[in-house]
Amino acid sequence: MKRRPIPRAQKRLRVILGGELEKQSLAMSCVILDLSVQGARVRSPMSLEVGDAVSLTPTGHEAFPGVVVWAGRGKAGINFVDIPPRNLKRWGARARSLGLG
Repeated sequence: MKRRPIPRAQKRLRVILGGELEKQSLAMSCVILDLSVQGARVRSPMSLEVGDAVSLTPTGHEAFPGVVVWAGRGKAGINFVDIPPRNLKRWGARARSLGLG
């Protein structure tokens, strides 16, 4: 029997965007594979574990703090947390223009 995927609370957009991922004082380039208002899926050579506090900076945007919610095989899911109001307003406008929110 095939399992139906659980619907997501937010729309997500498949993208390929450059960015930088920072954990503690280590920063590495990453590729953002999909985005939503609440988080992102990234590909990065950085070693990540569930619960790691990270900061994701999409090229051309300010940093978005987040926490790793899953990780494996060079990819990770990041849930955005405590987004500063200025970033949230800017990201919200960009997300709406992309049809995400």
